Amino acid sequence: MGSDNGNWVEHICSGIDSCIEQGVDVMVLSLGPDSTKFNPDHPLQKATKSAYDHHIPVVVAAGNFGPGKMQSLAKAPWVISVGAVDADERLLPISGTGLEGQPGPTVVSYGMPAKLPNPDPRWPAFSPGTSFAAPKVAGIAAFIRACIRLIISDLGAQQSGQWSVFSQFIRLPVVGVIDTGVDASRLPPLPQLAEWNNQRGHSQFQFARGKEEEQWYKSVVDVLTGAGASCTMADSPETVRRALQLIARKLEGNAANEVGAGLVSWQETSAFMSRLTPGLLLAMFCPEAIGKLGDAMVDEMNRKLGPLWRSNKVDALRMNLYDGIRIAAVRVC
Repeated sequence: MGSDNGNWVEHICSGIDSCIEQGVDVMVLSLGPDSTKFNPDHPLQKATKSAYDHHIPVVVAAGNFGPGKMQSLAKAPWVISVGAVDADERLLPISGTGLEGQPGPTVVSYGMPAKLPNPDPRWPAFSPGTSFAAPKVAGIAAFIRACIRLIISDLGAQQSGQWSVFSQFIRLPVVGVIDTGVDASRLPPLPQLAEWNNQRGHSQFQFARGKEEEQWYKSVVDVLTGAGASCTMADSPETVRRALQLIARKLEGNAANEVGAGLVSWQETSAFMSRLTPGLLLAMFCPEAIGKLGDAMVDEMNRKLGPLWRSNKVDALRMNLYDGIRIAAVRVC
C-alpha cells in the first residue's frame, strides 16, 4: 500500500494540498502507510482531515492486510473507506476489514483492474485489491455530488419561483487522484458522447426539467412545513457518505465489519437514482426529518409522489456527469 518514509509522506501531503487548491469534487487515495494503527496526529491523517474540512469527500482504500486489519488512513472517521470483492461479489481474502463488532469499510466495490482494449504487453499485470475498488467508489461519489448540486439548484428554483424548462448549469465533477502509479495511458477510453464533449471542452451541462419535478419538490416542502420539520440541504462529505450507504446493496453472508453497507457500483447507483423517493431524499440530506415526520407520513409521501426522476433523466445524468468525469492526477513517488 505504501510506506512511512518521511519524503513519501511529505509528497502525499503536498498532493492532497494540491487537490484542495484545485477544488476537486472528490479525492481518492489508493495508498497509505504500512501501519494499521490510527493516529490522528499523523501528517497524512491531518492532510485528509484538511480536505474533509474543505468540504471534499475523501475516498480511501481499506488496504490489503486481510481480515481484522485496515490501513490506518481508512480508520479515520471522516473518510469513506472501501473494501474489495471479486466479480462474483465475494470478499477478497486480502480486503481489509474491521474486527468483529467494530467498524469496517464504509462500502465495498469490485477490486479488479480495468480491462483495456489494447494493453501494452510491456505493462506489468496488477492483482485485484482495494486499490482498484476505491477509484470506482470515488467516481460514483463524484457523480452523486453533481446530482446533489442539481437537486439543490432545482429546489431553489422551485422555491424562488424561477423554475424554467432547463436547470442551471451543473459542472462536470473532478476526481483528484493521488497515487504512485497514475498513468493516463492506462485509463479505459471514454464513451462516445463523453469523448465528444471532452474534445469540445464542454465542462458544464443543463438538464431538461418538467412541471412534474417542480410539483414534486413543492409537495415535499409542503409536507415538511406542515409537520414543522426542517431540512438543510448541502453537498457535504457527510451527505455523500449517506448517499453511498443508501445506494449500497447488502451482501448476504457478510457482516458490516467486512463489507460496511454493502456493494456500490454503477448498477446500484442507477437503481437508486431511478427510485429516489421523498423518503430516500430525506434520508440522504436530513435523516432527522424522517423522525419528525414519522414512518407513516413518509410512506404516504413516497406512495403519492413516487421517484423524482424517470429513467431517461437518469440516463442523461449518467452520460453527461458520470461517463465524462474529469481526473486531476497527482503522481507521487
